[in-house]
Formats: sequence, structure tokens, C-alpha cells
Amino acid sequence: MLGELTKIPLPITQSITIPATPVPGSQTIETPVIETGLDSVLNESGVSSDFIEEVKLSKMEFSISNGSEDLSFLKDVNIYISATGKDDVKIASATNVGNVTELKFTTQDVDIKSFILGESFKLKIEVSTDEALSSATEIQLDMVFMMDLKVMGM
Repeated sequence: MLGELTKIPLPITQSITIPATPVPGSQTIETPVIETGLDSVLNESGVSSDFIEEVKLSKMEFSISNGSEDLSFLKDVNIYISATGKDDVKIASATNVGNVTELKFTTQDVDIKSFILGESFKLKIEVSTDEALSSATEIQLDMVFMMDLKVMGM
């Protein structure tokens, strides 16, 4: 119970475009810089970043944002977080995607505190397709990072 009281969610939404591809294959898509909005979330919660013990991705979802298409062209997706001066870290993946319009990822159990405290980061999204994509597909990426706070006196 106490463990849940020391967690603060940091929700972030980002749009990406998967470009048209004439033949199935793999490609890497890099997002623009994503601002975390960390200061605002911490101010609302009345805590300082000094109290953040670890940060993990707790939720990652893709959804189609242009029309009634589905994600059946996708085979596998791997998502990495990146920032200047840091090695990329895999934070989520999905395999054998199938005929869906919303995709829930399996998140990795890794501490990415240093990326989130940096105030901004990028995502590198490795996409493997099993069919050609005749037009670009707009995707909304919803993620929630869970910040675990230090408990004073424990």
C-alpha cells in the first residue's frame, strides 16, 4: 500500500508517422525531441526531483490517428529511449502485431530515471512490416512513466 502512495505517473503523448514503404522490411523512426513536463508534474505533487528514486515505463500504446486503418502491416515493433550522451535503452516491444487498431506494448523492467530527469528525450522506433504500406500512417503514442519516490525515514 505504501509503495503505491510513493508513485507519481508522468503521462506523455506523441504523434509519429510511419512512412509508406513499397516493400515489406524494417525501418527506424526517430521522434522529435519530447519534453517531459516533469517540473509541472512535480510541482503539482509538491515534491522535488531529488526524491525520485527510479522511473520506469508502465504503459505504452499505439493507436491509429488517421482514419479507420489498422496495424496489420506491422509485424514487430521495438521502442528505445535515447538522449544525448546516453546509450539507447529498450523500453517496450510488441511482436506478431496482427489486425488491431490499438496496440498495447510489453514494457521492459528498466530504470530510465536519467532520461526523464534530463527534461527531454527522443524515441527510436524500430518497425518491421510484413506487407507494403501504400501511404503514410499517423500513429498516436501514449505512454505513462511511473516515478517511484524515496520514502524519508525508511
